[in-house]
Amino acid sequence: MIVYYILISILVTYRNVEAAPIFVDRADSLASPLQLKRTLFGIIWSCVTTLVICTWTSVHPNVPPPNEWKARFNRLKLTFWMIVAPELVLAWAVRQLFAAKEIRDSYNERYPGEYGGAI
Repeated sequence: MIVYYILISILVTYRNVEAAPIFVDRADSLASPLQLKRTLFGIIWSCVTTLVICTWTSVHPNVPPPNEWKARFNRLKLTFWMIVAPELVLAWAVRQLFAAKEIRDSYNERYPGEYGGAI
C-alpha cells in the first residue's frame, strides 16, 4: 500500500496532471481562456451521468422475471431508488435477509437432520 502511495506521489509531482479533460485544442491560438474552463452544466452533467452509470451497473436483481422488458423495468426502478434514497435499498436488503433466515429456520424445523442439520 505504501508503494502505491509513493508511486502516485511521484506521478503527480513529475507529470502535468489535470482534473478533467478539456475538449479544446490547446495548440489553437484562437481559443479564448473562457473556452478552456468547465461550465457548471458540464460539471453537473458529468456527475449525474457518472452516478447513473455506477448505480445501473451495481444493480443485480437475484430473481430474473420471465420477460426481458419486465427485467429492464425492474432494474430501472431499482436504479431510480438507489439514486433517490439509497437507505431504502439497504432496508429492503435487510428485510430480505430476515425473510431468508425465517425460511431457513422453518425448513430446518420441518426437515431436521437433513444436509448435516442446518442450511
